Amino acid sequence: MNFTREDLIRSRESAWFLIPEREKLLERLSFLVTDPPRHRERSLSLLGPANSGKSRLITQFMKLHPPVFGEELDQKPILLLRMSSLRNTSQLVDRLLALLTPVHINGNEDARTEHLLNLLEVVGTKAIVLDEFHDVLSVGSQTRHHMLTKIKDLNNAGLRIIPVGTDRMVDALSINPELSTRFTTCTLEALSFTDSLGVAGAFFTHLGLEDWKATYQRSAEMVYVRTSGIIGNQLDVLEEVVLTVTALDGRVTGKRYQDALDLLRF
Repeated sequence: MNFTREDLIRSRESAWFLIPEREKLLERLSFLVTDPPRHRERSLSLLGPANSGKSRLITQFMKLHPPVFGEELDQKPILLLRMSSLRNTSQLVDRLLALLTPVHINGNEDARTEHLLNLLEVVGTKAIVLDEFHDVLSVGSQTRHHMLTKIKDLNNAGLRIIPVGTDRMVDALSINPELSTRFTTCTLEALSFTDSLGVAGAFFTHLGLEDWKATYQRSAEMVYVRTSGIIGNQLDVLEEVVLTVTALDGRVTGKRYQDALDLLRF
């Protein structure tokens, strides 16, 4: 069985691995969409190092609550916005508007914000995921303050805001103490060894390579230790081994895992 790099990436990105703690977290995220309104909307923030599975979790969350396409209007329960390229509150408003309508909205920022809030209500948006939230720290201090105030205003309007980022996100949220108290921080920890075995098994099953599981068992501890239990790092190694072995029509061996770890510098 051969895999192109494109096929393997698509397969990997579409897979969801049943890790108990992350299943519980997914359930908590879903409550943010299904719970009735509160006087003050509380939410979750997702914290984790690079490659820890934050994006995969958000992707699965959005799959559980997909857009509902209508003849005249689509319902969009969740919006995803990456903060990396935002430099001011005007851009924040415009990017959110662009997720809702292809029509360019004119007017000053206050008018566009009001239009945004009206649209969010019409399309049934319950939650806004702000990925790479730590990048708020990359703008000037005054702009940073204005952006956090705008995000607080969205929360005040009844939207569940879900910041996602690395540990620097805590510093970003702390700039606005009133906003920071509205989130329960959920940390995506490194996998336990048992969970890492489950991920590898599910990965092979998803690809139709169940017979690889026994060989992997002999290399599992080495892969786990050297990838520090980070799910994305582990999947990088598994992907590299599958590509190498299937391209050469060879055999999967412990040395293949050793070579992949060395190549990826784990």
